[in-house]
Amino acid sequence: MLLSAAWCEIDLCRLGRAQELVDELAATVRKGEMLPLQLDARLVYGRILLASGQFMNAAFVLKEVHERARNAQLTVLAETSRALWAETSWHLRDRVKCKEMFQSALLGLRATGSKVAIADACAARARVMAASRRDLFKPVAELLDSGRLPAVALERFLADGAWQRQRGDRSAMAKAYRDAAMALNRIASGLNDTDRAALRVHPGPAASGEGCSEP
Repeated sequence: MLLSAAWCEIDLCRLGRAQELVDELAATVRKGEMLPLQLDARLVYGRILLASGQFMNAAFVLKEVHERARNAQLTVLAETSRALWAETSWHLRDRVKCKEMFQSALLGLRATGSKVAIADACAARARVMAASRRDLFKPVAELLDSGRLPAVALERFLADGAWQRQRGDRSAMAKAYRDAAMALNRIASGLNDTDRAALRVHPGPAASGEGCSEP
């Protein structure tokens, strides 16, 4: 529950609260116990560092999670951390490494059959590559169309807006951002007043790859 709450706080860009939940989890689980839970908590921590712009520290943490999860044969965790590590590498201007890691992460996740994890990896890739590539969400298009992952669907609309802006198609860009606004409203309708207010301040990571910011 603490981990799920921490991921939700990251979606709302309340990074301080997400960190508090990770710290609470660390104080609850003893060292050496429940390795998957510990690595998942470290993954959240790496995501917090990434979202807050601490790219070198994020790369160190996410690399550690990837290697430990791979050695423990925790494939979903290993490849999810690799995808976030790839996103971090883009910010560190290692673009070749970034693309290679995204490719490896998505191939690894497809082998697991975890559509949710694939969608998260696609979102990470879109946050940094949306302006240069389209159809970044093609592996999970059917899942997103079903409405089961509204936050990732919002990322897809933002990514499409960034792509259309790069192409100079103002009409298509405006439509993509209208679709994003509608997706945001659907998400907000299911939240309480406090969470809704947080979402309005930080509607989600911009597709330009600048972390938690207003689009």
